[in-house]
Amino acid sequence: MRFLYEENSLKPGIYKVINTQSNRIYVGQCSCFKKRWHQHKQSLLVNKHQNRFLQSDFNKCKEELGHDDFLEFHVLEVMENSTKESRKEKEQHWLDRYFDHQTQCYNIQRKATLSQVEIPRIKARDQKHSQEWNWRISEAHKGKKLSEEHKRKIGITSKGRGLGIKRSPSVGEKISLKKRGKPNPMSEATRLKMCKTYNVSLTSPDGLVYKDIIDVVVFAQEHDLSVSGLRFLIYGKRNSHKGWKRIK
Repeated sequence: MRFLYEENSLKPGIYKVINTQSNRIYVGQCSCFKKRWHQHKQSLLVNKHQNRFLQSDFNKCKEELGHDDFLEFHVLEVMENSTKESRKEKEQHWLDRYFDHQTQCYNIQRKATLSQVEIPRIKARDQKHSQEWNWRISEAHKGKKLSEEHKRKIGITSKGRGLGIKRSPSVGEKISLKKRGKPNPMSEATRLKMCKTYNVSLTSPDGLVYKDIIDVVVFAQEHDLSVSGLRFLIYGKRNSHKGWKRIK
């Protein structure tokens, strides 16, 4: 695996990882090119990269060639003094150019989101901070006696939090209404692992061919299709849906 831009190694910006055997690429943004390249390299070598398409190709090519020099890290754009938001905007620009539903671009999502190699690191950091905060609170309260007034307030606050106290039907209905329509707070990494890949080819109304549909819900949203209509089309229960057709 080769990192080709030592003069920009500590700078932030947009990059692409190229598999020179298949000419497939992965696009991303980072605050430090060298650090991000190290993250990609380490996760690939232990077979735990969050992008399963990149990992699969890496394993196959490495086994066939006996080395990993086929993978290269290229700097697309240096963005000194940039923020994460500005880099995400620029990453979106490059994704709009390269994204093709995993034909030649490994990226799973069309929209620039949290980098897949960052997800495990951020989860670990948040967990560490949470544990540290709980420890500090515990230490700060050691030896302190709670007043009767404080105990009374804690008891009032605890009511209705599922501590064995039944809510009235009206309260339960109000909570249910508030929760309706809210997205499932599932992490992006977990959601992607649960996504099913459909090994079919679809043609759009303008003649473009899309192979191997990964996430039906996201694909339907991106192309203004109904999820049920798209599924019927994928399973062959419908000949077309909004001008889209299944290639037999």
